[in-house]
Amino acid sequence: MSALLPADLRERAVLLRPLLAPVRLVVLDVDGVLTDGTILWVGGEVGWTRRFSVHDGFGVKLLLRAGLTVAALSADDNPAMRARLDRLGVGLARFGQEDKRAGFAALQQAAGVGDAATLFMGDELYDVPLIRQAGVGVSVPGACVEAREAADYVTERPGGGGAVRELCDLLRYAQGLPVELR
Repeated sequence: MSALLPADLRERAVLLRPLLAPVRLVVLDVDGVLTDGTILWVGGEVGWTRRFSVHDGFGVKLLLRAGLTVAALSADDNPAMRARLDRLGVGLARFGQEDKRAGFAALQQAAGVGDAATLFMGDELYDVPLIRQAGVGVSVPGACVEAREAADYVTERPGGGGAVRELCDLLRYAQGLPVELR
């Protein structure tokens, strides 16, 4: 869908306003969405870690400060993921959820919203059913073909490299959310 939209993010937000207006819960996959999918071995007690974008993180903080609920859903469970999301203030998360449908339902129940008010952003085959189920399904350019085809919107920016920030800005512009800088 994004190939048919204007290059300017604010113009895209206006066109996507009917789709994005009902969103109250944003559920993000981690690997490939909040990260570029790279897993780094640092050894010792630390083990595996990930690389995150500060721009994506700031976008998440802006949504949280504006009153939207942001949650994370991952089939993996890693201390780096937990620490990053905790630092951002994302208190709603499910890790080690190989059955992502069950994790998705639990997140929606905890947030008190249904499919129509939920946006899911994913990149892999596990994510395709949730991209289709959510009121708004989003993917990234490096996602598997099936995820991109199922999505209502594919970001221009890559996972772990500004895709989440692009999505956050689209939501802010489409919903007219305030910017709270503290």
